[in-house]
Amino acid sequence: GTNTVTTLDGETQWIGTYYNWSAAIADNRAYSSGNAPDSICPKGWRLPSGEAAAVNKSFAHLLDVYQYPDTAAGSTSSRQKPLSLVYSGNYYWYNGTLFNQGGNGYWWSFTTTSSTHIYDMYVSASNLNPQYNNNKLNGFPLRCVSL
Repeated sequence: GTNTVTTLDGETQWIGTYYNWSAAIADNRAYSSGNAPDSICPKGWRLPSGEAAAVNKSFAHLLDVYQYPDTAAGSTSSRQKPLSLVYSGNYYWYNGTLFNQGGNGYWWSFTTTSSTHIYDMYVSASNLNPQYNNNKLNGFPLRCVSL
């Protein structure tokens, strides 16, 4: 569902809709192998890569471009303009609940790590991880990048 979260400074931010990976890539096979060939991002946009910083349009590359380290300072900077990442929390598939809204943020990449898991971007108050590994059945918002 669509949700908002109140930040620590009292600002209300829109999170958007939570998608499992199959919905994010418009494919009904939850446990398919291989990277996403497509996504529900608008035309001219796609999900970021979960690969290393050397890969253009990857989460890691994005953090390098803006010089956001994997530290509390990097996390704070990433939640300001121009990225403005939101502590969206996530939807847990195994119990059907929204979890940790306002505490952590997650966004899908198109890079799978196995038939059941995929890289996502993870941000908390203390770190920024562009290659976090998560189950494809969890629900996260999308952050599309231009082609």
